Amino acid sequence: TGNVLSYQKISDTQGSFTAPLDNSDDFGSAANSLGDLDGVGPGVVALAVGAVFDDDGGTDRGAVYVLFLASTGNVLSYQKISSTQGNFTGPLDNLDTFGSTVASVGDLDGPGPSGAALAVGAAGDDDGGDARGAETGPGKVRFRRQDDQRDEQGGAEIEQQPGRARPQQDAQGMGHADDRE
Repeated sequence: TGNVLSYQKISDTQGSFTAPLDNSDDFGSAANSLGDLDGVGPGVVALAVGAVFDDDGGTDRGAVYVLFLASTGNVLSYQKISSTQGNFTGPLDNLDTFGSTVASVGDLDGPGPSGAALAVGAAGDDDGGDARGAETGPGKVRFRRQDDQRDEQGGAEIEQQPGRARPQQDAQGMGHADDRE
């Protein structure tokens, strides 16, 4: 016990991750398992990964990538959440560093359309004072399954929800595929 069984680096040059990353985006600044969002689909686990210095919409506003991983740890597909992508409508300002923390808060609507909710930190948020920080969450991550007639390609749809959630620091499902419950 306590030994690494295997590993897979995920970057813009390894792990089948095809998103364009800029120098100093700080991809990987935060990461957390979202569990298996696509059910019987090809992914075994989804992973939320922060990129706090991503510049979508302005300087260092930040972003989160939801990565759908194969049992090998390679990325099958991804959805970027930022001020310009992923249907996220919350206000992000320059230097907010959205994605400084990411945490799964579980399935908040039970049998409803969302597979998981995600709480995301923005440590540089200035609302109320200089760099006081904020937590944006819970945001619902809607994953449309491969067999859903509305989306034959599969994919994620992000919907912002007002309010705050306390993140659960549960990393079950990360690592080797056999470790999942």
